[in-house]
Amino acid sequence: MMVTIGAEGEKRVARSRRVVAAGEGFAVCDVRCHASRPAWSPPEVAQGYVLVFVRAGSFCRRADGRERFMDAVSAYFETPGGEQQIAHPGTVGDACTAIELGEDLAGVLADDGPAPSSEPRLTPVHAALAVQFLTRQASRADWFEVSETVIRLVSAAITGPGRRPSPPRATTEMAWRRLADGTKQILSCDPGASLHELARRQSVSPHHLSRVFHACTGTTVSAYRNQLRVREALERLAEGERSLTGLASDLGFADHAHLTRTIRREAGAVPSVLRRLLAAREVHGCRPDRLGGGVCPGGSYAGKYS
Repeated sequence: MMVTIGAEGEKRVARSRRVVAAGEGFAVCDVRCHASRPAWSPPEVAQGYVLVFVRAGSFCRRADGRERFMDAVSAYFETPGGEQQIAHPGTVGDACTAIELGEDLAGVLADDGPAPSSEPRLTPVHAALAVQFLTRQASRADWFEVSETVIRLVSAAITGPGRRPSPPRATTEMAWRRLADGTKQILSCDPGASLHELARRQSVSPHHLSRVFHACTGTTVSAYRNQLRVREALERLAEGERSLTGLASDLGFADHAHLTRTIRREAGAVPSVLRRLLAAREVHGCRPDRLGGGVCPGGSYAGKYS
């Protein structure tokens, strides 16, 4: 979609917005502006919560009576009713990823932290990589992983960089452990459960679940879920499972290709190779000191060990 922002009939900024991913309570959009004049745009009033990551180019943003320079290490929130104006000092324009949040999701994400601020924040490199993943790969990715990536990006932007849960009291730690163990138990029985479903079953917000699970286990819910599903897949392959389509469906993967990509990423080889090696029982010839990924001497396979 292309729109033109101008004053007195003069074209200044051509803007395109393309939805690249949409989930429960959010939409991820690739937004690009092509500027020809440095003048301020007419005021725009935000209709909801939007987290904007600048990926390339630069511009000036005027909001809440303050002017801020935004470049490729900047991120900021648009908040409902907030007014902003944009100006491009050069002719390059900019490319941004905008995460639009539904009212319910924005509310639960703010439950455990301050209200989102329109002040810009610096984007650490791991967040920049996550934003690129969402923008370029979300349509082919695991939707559970996409949802958790969105939630972690937004909650980090709300609470600020480097913030982690405070060391819990004994009673809180017990509750956290119960929540983490409850998540594991649900996933062991229903690997296809979504992040929001996991949260609803345990009467917590997706943000709280993701944060506490990471604090207790050192890994994300989506990473743990993938490890769990890959281990089940290895067991099924070792037992001689022939239908990769059926295996993908049983374990909650989108399709055969999604199953193959995940197993290759986690275990270092595609399912057909693993099935052949496991069926031949060559895995028993692997030397323990060679664990860490790849095929062991003599053809034995050792998957990623982490």
